[in-house]
Amino acid sequence: MEDKNMKNENMNEEAVSPVIATILMVAITVVLAGVLYVWASQLAEGNTDGDFSMYDFEVNSAGTTFSTATGEAVVYVSLDAGDELS
Repeated sequence: MEDKNMKNENMNEEAVSPVIATILMVAITVVLAGVLYVWASQLAEGNTDGDFSMYDFEVNSAGTTFSTATGEAVVYVSLDAGDELS
């Protein structure tokens, strides 16, 4: 009878470790997700204080009435990207 009780007691002790490990892994995942969310939301809000322009472009008519073989009008497009070179 004593052997049977010892087996049940050992089985109960063996089941505790995986449950604790699973709870700890879930808790760590939730904490990391929260930290990542806060970091990403602060990063997204940090760039709203000024004008952000990667490039400027200007479209003008070509000045004369050029057309392509399909009859579309030709336009002149000027694209400026980045800072001026010195």
